[in-house]
Amino acid sequence: MRTGKKISIGIRLVIMTACYYLAVHYSADVQDAARIAVVSLAGGGADSGTAESICEEEQGNESDQTTGQEKENEPDQAAEQGRENEQAQTTGQEHMLSLCFWREQEDVEFSCKETGAATQATGLLTEGNAELVAREGGILTWLEKGCMMDTVTAQNLFGTRQANGQTVWCDGEAYTVYGTFESLKRTVVLRADSEKETRYDHLSLLAPQGVNVKTSAEQLLMRGGLTGNVADFTFPGMVCGNLLLALPVLLAAGLIKALWDCFRMREEENEDCILAEKRSGALRKIICAVMLAATAAALFFMLRDHIRIPADMIPTRWSDFSFWQQWWTGQKANLLQILGGAQGEMQLEALWSFGRSVICDVLAIGAGINIFHCITSANKL
Repeated sequence: MRTGKKISIGIRLVIMTACYYLAVHYSADVQDAARIAVVSLAGGGADSGTAESICEEEQGNESDQTTGQEKENEPDQAAEQGRENEQAQTTGQEHMLSLCFWREQEDVEFSCKETGAATQATGLLTEGNAELVAREGGILTWLEKGCMMDTVTAQNLFGTRQANGQTVWCDGEAYTVYGTFESLKRTVVLRADSEKETRYDHLSLLAPQGVNVKTSAEQLLMRGGLTGNVADFTFPGMVCGNLLLALPVLLAAGLIKALWDCFRMREEENEDCILAEKRSGALRKIICAVMLAATAAALFFMLRDHIRIPADMIPTRWSDFSFWQQWWTGQKANLLQILGGAQGEMQLEALWSFGRSVICDVLAIGAGINIFHCITSANKL
């Protein structure tokens, strides 16, 4: 193989690796959002009193469940002492609220009296765990009042992208800025004033591990006496996760083909010697069988541990031929609600990451196919 050809293959290999790394990185954001359901509340939404009482009730339920699990699986005294430090570090995470009521308002005016600057941005008024709406908004969960904003809005108002401790005014009320974040659009996340009457038209819910996110949201709505349409990222998360397996499968198939071609060429070179031909053929069959078995086993364990199939994608009986049509109709409605309805900052990031992950993965697969084509054509020459 010529040096120029080797360099060309090396460049394609670097492109393939970089694209696949980016696809994995962006897919992680989608997987984080796949456990969060966004509910468009019907019937006028929920007022601040209802939202606050539901948040307190759900927090109490989570604490009771955690206490029950600790009593049921109580360790011995020595093991308990050994885990004290670890429990102290995770206590805050265990008691974080798993839901957030919010309302989106377009073109809200924010101003700063010190600089005299004013600008418009999307306002997200929240009650509960604001981290489910904006990834960096967790600090607002336990505050009485405050906000976080994107860096562009902070730059326009205060002349700096780091606006911690600054005061911003909105509708005649002052809010302390507790942090900034990068955003696809100009957004200010506000912690609602508990003394001010507010109505929320959306609800974001984090489902527990291993629990269907849509089922968890529907159960919460039933407990709270609310109604609404549930949208979740389970399907986009499944697409991203399973598409990442395509390149390893392609590389494994290319490796098997390359080994087969290599031993086939060796056999053809030794075709004048009957004994060498027999030995080469036998060795080729043994090595190919071993490589095929090892590759098949590796693919089996990889697919078994990493492939994702949502529970609602599995029919209850094989003869239910209308299942797939109903499932696809439900997924189309879910995707239309995601694309057409209001979404929190985290969900917007997940949509953007979904598109980038799919594009990068397709580019990586294309680069991998091109590499195999270059190697095959070079060997023929």
